[in-house]
Amino acid sequence: MEPTSREARTLEQLHLLATSAEFTNAKLYIHERHFWRALSNWMQLIAQILAVITSVLTFTASSELYSKNMWLSFIAGLIGVAGVAVSGFSYYAWPESNERMGKLNDILKKYNSLLYP
Repeated sequence: MEPTSREARTLEQLHLLATSAEFTNAKLYIHERHFWRALSNWMQLIAQILAVITSVLTFTASSELYSKNMWLSFIAGLIGVAGVAVSGFSYYAWPESNERMGKLNDILKKYNSLLYP
């Protein structure tokens, strides 16, 4: 099947992109975008797990079964603070991913290509 004039023009423009320095930048932005997005997702998952552990330890420390153990309360507090820190880093990584996507979209817009979702 013969490509239409628009498809041929897009392929020609992408070929120009592949021969320029912007191609290496585009590959870098794709890699960085994936890295920051995956890191954000993993950090959010870890933060949720730490929140559950904190809740269980806090409940256990305050129960009559362990006679209000202060060490469990202290450990629960430490895990809670770590969870908040991990969650904060997760919220930092997400905009970093979006920034890389914006830079990649700028390169692709320049060549009239489809935007990278």
